[in-house]
Amino acid sequence: GPYHLLDQYQRGAIAELLGFVWMPLMLGAGEGLMEKGGEGGCRARWGERLKWVVVLGVSYGGFIWSHPPTAYQYSLGFGVAMMVLGMVRREWRGLLRVGVGLGLGVALAAAYILPAVFEQNLIHKDYILTSWPYHNTYVFVHDIFNAANFVEFYRRINWLWVLGLAFTIVCGAALLLADKGRGALSADGSTKGIRRLFAYFERDGLLSAALKQRVVMWTALGLFVSLMMHKISRPLGQHIPKIEIGIFTWRMLAMTTLVTALLAGACWQTASQALGQQRRSVSTVLATLSMIILIGGAAFSLLSVCLPVARAEVFVPEAEHMNPATLPATAPDPYELPDDAPPAELAEDNGEVFVEKWEPQHRVVRAELTEADQLWIRTFNFPGWTATVDGKPAEIITGEEFGDIEINLAAGHHEVRLDFLDTPIRRRAERVTLITFAMIVLMMAASWLLRLKRSVAPQ
Repeated sequence: GPYHLLDQYQRGAIAELLGFVWMPLMLGAGEGLMEKGGEGGCRARWGERLKWVVVLGVSYGGFIWSHPPTAYQYSLGFGVAMMVLGMVRREWRGLLRVGVGLGLGVALAAAYILPAVFEQNLIHKDYILTSWPYHNTYVFVHDIFNAANFVEFYRRINWLWVLGLAFTIVCGAALLLADKGRGALSADGSTKGIRRLFAYFERDGLLSAALKQRVVMWTALGLFVSLMMHKISRPLGQHIPKIEIGIFTWRMLAMTTLVTALLAGACWQTASQALGQQRRSVSTVLATLSMIILIGGAAFSLLSVCLPVARAEVFVPEAEHMNPATLPATAPDPYELPDDAPPAELAEDNGEVFVEKWEPQHRVVRAELTEADQLWIRTFNFPGWTATVDGKPAEIITGEEFGDIEINLAAGHHEVRLDFLDTPIRRRAERVTLITFAMIVLMMAASWLLRLKRSVAPQ
């Protein structure tokens, strides 16, 4: 879809695009967990529910591993979608099962997300919040970056929001009104009208009951995330914990893209069914909506995204990437670092230093000192770095000027080794992920066995 191409070719956010894999899987699993029951007895139901818990857990965990900001934003929309589905199905216990699946996903991604949460004070976390204030990124606002340099990008973002909202409303309404005259709802707000409302979503017509329920769920998801991208949602957004980790509100366009695609598919499916029932006017309207989305989306992608970028300069990555947000809190501004500093040196120059190994998580330095001195290793000190001198543990001092690693050495020949190891929280989080992975394997096996018993049971 347009947002997919816009994100890939204009922003290069490849990790974010994995959301298009995880989001529909989570929706499907959530719907499975919101079923009231099923055929085949208690064992079969438990087998199905275990299967969907695993699918939801793996999908959500994969989403967190792939791109936490979008995963968090989708969590909000997904929660709204599940509550709406619970309402139209009158099935609230399913929300507990959905919660178990989401918890399983968080546990599966624990090795990644827990250290990020509990150790965030160790880095310059405020850099992101001050550089790209979340509430300045609403559509039609875009009070970040240099507006003159990004005017075309913002224009595309605004149009995608408008089109996504319009298609969500029009397609959702067209599908739900396709059964007009077949169990129409009463105009008053009486209990009888409420009963008819639920009956409408539980009875098959031109649209099956299941499809009508999905359409309501998808439409609610699209409307909610469209609201959250507009500045009128600020009073609500300010009360949602940590919503600023999404950095940009327009990341939620991934969700409106998904909703538009699902509604376009539902329109085409229903148009085919209406044609078979000789309801040509309904078929024409729904098929036209579906084709407008399909052809319009392709045209938007080609004309507004692909062709402009085809004439752009080829992206050339920097020789050395530096992300100020991920630097240790004790480190200075990276642009104030000296350009000619050697990897390792002595404070008083009382000898010679030789770097034998310089790997990302392992470094070996040999020092020959005529007198006691302090070894400066130009590596930012960060929890996890450990040092040994001649095989014995040594204290690491954090440099006051550059936040680097400093080690006191006595006169003589020394071998200094640095290793980046896990902190206690990282070790515990890794164990949680491994244990969760083992639980998922067992749950998959249990689900398969329960459903197998159903298939071989005598009829």
